[in-house]
Amino acid sequence: MADKIELFIFDMDGLMIDTERLSQQCWRQVAQNYGYELPQRIFDRIIGMDNRRIVDVFKDELGADYPYEKIYKEKSILAGEYVEAHGVPVKAGLMECLDFVRDHDLHCAVASSTRRDRVCYYLEKIGILDRFGLIQSGEDIKHGKPQPDIFLTVCEKMGIEPAHAVVLEDSTNGLLAAKVAGIRSIWIPDLCVVPDEVTQTVWHRGKTLADVPRMVAPLV
Repeated sequence: MADKIELFIFDMDGLMIDTERLSQQCWRQVAQNYGYELPQRIFDRIIGMDNRRIVDVFKDELGADYPYEKIYKEKSILAGEYVEAHGVPVKAGLMECLDFVRDHDLHCAVASSTRRDRVCYYLEKIGILDRFGLIQSGEDIKHGKPQPDIFLTVCEKMGIEPAHAVVLEDSTNGLLAAKVAGIRSIWIPDLCVVPDEVTQTVWHRGKTLADVPRMVAPLV
């Protein structure tokens, strides 16, 4: 019989909140102002990465002269203005999934490549920050996704073995990190095109987070 699940590890962007779509729109809009067109393959590569590693992808794809810092700053301002005006777009099934975790007295953490202050801002904005026992940012981790460090760090800090955890992810980088960490993963597809060889590593696949309780119920 499979190990019992004691810890849920949530990604944030593209999984709990619909910010990947907003981010891509803002990246493209600002980049166009500087004369750059951003192909989809860039976003497929960077989803799940932290900012320190994203810059290398942009330079690799668009050349060393690409003004990453300027565009990143303007993109962040533009996205922030949208959120202030329209709120944070929440993904379907989030509250049902979090209620299941709470009702079964399970541990809950966030492992996101986004800056910690931004993670806390978004989760506070939608009223769920207090649902998580730990917020772990990839910017505080030496080796980010697709390396396993962020998930293993969460398990260590929470005092729970990886065999008793499950990772909820939407991206190639996140699913690869879970696989290397030896943690079961549930894939909730979003914008990222995940290669077949990566999808074959997942434990379960759902359409939305509302599917998660049914998948894990026998092991909680």
